[in-house]
Amino acid sequence: MRDSVIICIPTFRRPKMLARLLDAIAALETDADVRVLVADNDAEGHAGLDFCNSLAGYRWPLSSVIADKRGIAQVRNTLIENALKTDAQFIAMIDDDEWPQKDWISQFLKTAHQTRADVLQGLDPASLRDVQVLLQDAATPAQPAPPFSRIYASMDRAVHVRPDFCFSVAAFSPRISAFESGNGENLRGWFGGAGSTTLLHGDAQAFADGYWPTVDAARLPGITTEGRCPSAPPKGFAFYPNPQRWVGGAALTPTDPALPAGAVMGMDFSHA
Repeated sequence: MRDSVIICIPTFRRPKMLARLLDAIAALETDADVRVLVADNDAEGHAGLDFCNSLAGYRWPLSSVIADKRGIAQVRNTLIENALKTDAQFIAMIDDDEWPQKDWISQFLKTAHQTRADVLQGLDPASLRDVQVLLQDAATPAQPAPPFSRIYASMDRAVHVRPDFCFSVAAFSPRISAFESGNGENLRGWFGGAGSTTLLHGDAQAFADGYWPTVDAARLPGITTEGRCPSAPPKGFAFYPNPQRWVGGAALTPTDPALPAGAVMGMDFSHA
């Protein structure tokens, strides 16, 4: 009897990436009975749903649904709920910005039968073996991460990494929300993107469970606001943009590690 697998794909406004992923899944080398389920988390635009509906003659049975509630947890729950209604023995989850190797499913099924594990995650067995060999090779010592400074424009973040610390600045813009709240979590994150800074220096407890319940959410390090957090809780997975467009910076990471790296970042902002 052949194994049956349903491949679940969450997607959100990335039809080109979804198309590339579906091409890769169509090229899988497996004897399993495969079907594909796509959940589009954009109920308004539904570009992923439209793309799936436009496909004809796809190699595997393909179905698509809308996940109305915004958020990665919600769309994954939608996929699981729908997958459990099928007779598939295995559920495989892969994001729309990933592209599997041709033996992805066959290797996972092989490992599932060998280990009898309920859940598998991570590298395929061949890659995992290569990593283990590399870690045990005394002739290949680990190298420290090189220092760098970088502006991540697509997420309005600046990061400065040195051998003994990492410093970051969080901003927001018309396209990046100040914060995200959902499922009753992060209810005081209003000023998380208002220039808040984070310093990591090897202390694993610095931002442990006791930090966020006790820190003043309206006086986070680095922010210049003089207000209070709204008394009403944020709306679940709502978008809180910066109406001002002047946000960004520049970074310098010399090729010579002896020279200093640095970055500048600025933001004009207001909370609408």
